[in-house]
Amino acid sequence: VGGRKLEIFTSRGLTNVQFRLKTLIICYKAIEDAKYFGKFINNHIETLTHVELKYSAPISILNCFNRVKMIQKLIFAWGKPDTADYDVRENVKELEISTTSTFDLAVKFPKLRKLDIFVKSEAQNFKLGMFEEMTNLGISGYRIQELSISSSIKFISFVDYTFASMPRFEQFKFEEIELANCQNVDWLADFLAKDDTRIKKLKIKNMTLSG
Repeated sequence: VGGRKLEIFTSRGLTNVQFRLKTLIICYKAIEDAKYFGKFINNHIETLTHVELKYSAPISILNCFNRVKMIQKLIFAWGKPDTADYDVRENVKELEISTTSTFDLAVKFPKLRKLDIFVKSEAQNFKLGMFEEMTNLGISGYRIQELSISSSIKFISFVDYTFASMPRFEQFKFEEIELANCQNVDWLADFLAKDDTRIKKLKIKNMTLSG
């Protein structure tokens, strides 16, 4: 579903239709009226398992999904989803977010398996807390002065990223690291030489390494 606002979800008749919806993908800001949309979603909370919200959803719309078992992917185009008025966080498995500030995403989304962050401006400190199920992490955009990663992530990707310093990895359980179009990666050799580093695959794209 994408494009203009959809009147279909404001239909009183549609909110009572009992079909077994399993997947719902919403692109752009197509839903604005949470009242009828919430009733529509409530009819499918037992079968709806795959939800993708590909826009910066209003809080009232997010509230409609608080009983859905799993939101496969949530995409925030701007800002940070830290408002305490909704309760979909533990249902979200994949999150894509563009942000200008940093905050503890592990507290907001503890069940995340995959996280992609685009940093829109230079940040001072960025600490990723302890996720319970995180396996994939991607960071792109501007530089971060101090980056600290606590979770035992298996795959990490840095794209178009300028390192201010070597990231702090509190747990060395990476199996694969990808660097593409990155700057200031002199720390990489020392990192790979650590005794507790067990990298199985290293990808370097569009970069010139020296030394």
